[in-house]
Amino acid sequence: MRRLLLISALTILCAAVADRHGAGAQPPDKVVRVGVLWPGELTPTVLENFGRFREGLRGFGWIEGHNLVLDYRAAEGRPDRVLDLVAALVETQPDVILTPGGPSARALQRASTIIPVVFVAASDPVKNGLVQSFSRPGGNLTGTGSMDSELNAKRLELLKDAFPRLRRIAVIWNPTEVLDDRASELRAAGGALGVELLFVEIRRGEEFAQGGIPS
Repeated sequence: MRRLLLISALTILCAAVADRHGAGAQPPDKVVRVGVLWPGELTPTVLENFGRFREGLRGFGWIEGHNLVLDYRAAEGRPDRVLDLVAALVETQPDVILTPGGPSARALQRASTIIPVVFVAASDPVKNGLVQSFSRPGGNLTGTGSMDSELNAKRLELLKDAFPRLRRIAVIWNPTEVLDDRASELRAAGGALGVELLFVEIRRGEEFAQGGIPS
C-alpha cells in the first residue's frame, strides 16, 4: 500500500467505523474490531506497511490493545484459502474489514452485505462491480480505486515506442490479487500493438528464485 493510498484508506476506514457506532469523529468507548484480509504473503514490506497502518490509526485515536483489535488473516498466495478465510473473518462480525481490491474484495462482497468493507487500490471498482459509482458507492463496499487498465495500456505503448522491434514481453503477476479481466485487457492492448504477452504467475516470494519465465 503506497502512503497516499494508505492515508485515504485510513480516513475511509475510520469514517466507516464511526458511522456504524454513531460516534461522529471521535473513537467510541467500546473496543472496535477491524478485520484485515490479505491474499498474499505477510512479507517484511507488507508488515512494514501494516506498521504504518497502525500508526495512522493511532493518529485518529484508535490504539491497538486499548480500543482497537486488529485481526489479520493472510492467504499466503493460495487462492483456495481465500473463501475459508473470508467465512472465518465474517463469522467474527468485525466492525469493518480492510482488504486489497480484486478477488478478496469480491469474496467479501458475496459473503456479507452488512459488514463495511474498505478496499485499497481496486482496479476500476465501478467496472468490476465493487461499487455502483464513485459518487454513490451503494452497498457495503467502498475504498480507493485505480485506473490500471488505461495506465497499463499506455505503459505498453511507451515500451513499444522505446523498443520498436519488441515482439514478446513477460508479465509477472499475482492472480490472487489481480482480477482476470485486467489481464484480458492487457492482452488486448498488447495485441493492438503487435506484442505477445507471456504471463508468469508468481504467488509467493520464493517462486522468483525458481524462474519459470517461458522461453
